[in-house]
Amino acid sequence: MITIRDISPEARWKIAARSASAMPILFDQMFKEPFGELYDNLMLHFWTESGKEVRSIARALHLPLESAEEVNNALCIVSTILMGPEFEGQAVEASPDRVVQRVTKCPMYNRAREMGHLRSCQPFYCETFCRSAVESMNPRYSHRHASKMCADDPYCERIVERTRR
Repeated sequence: MITIRDISPEARWKIAARSASAMPILFDQMFKEPFGELYDNLMLHFWTESGKEVRSIARALHLPLESAEEVNNALCIVSTILMGPEFEGQAVEASPDRVVQRVTKCPMYNRAREMGHLRSCQPFYCETFCRSAVESMNPRYSHRHASKMCADDPYCERIVERTRR
């Protein structure tokens, strides 16, 4: 009889990540219309709290979190662990105080497109998650999106930079 151990960890991860990246799209399809603004508020809270959890995972993996480059790297690693190997991108600008990361492939965007529900791919989900993740990993840094695939841009551009205080 086949057991879970007969399935490679990589195959299990791909399957789990594919399911995880589909969940927000399914939730949106089922709950956005009946709950309206309440749904949006709940999702804002959900993505904020999910982003905070990135810090716990980064620390458990002993990832350094001192510079913009390290915070961005940790965000990329943990996001890929959570959402799967479909993430593709690279830093197009990097210094200890600022990183511009260009994401060219995104699992949530892919799921929304495959499911024919691109309107479920909400920019504020990623923005909220990433901002919360960055600020929880190192409050000296902030996060913002300069462009978004789900807003018809050719790629997502995420900026992690030192907060000016």
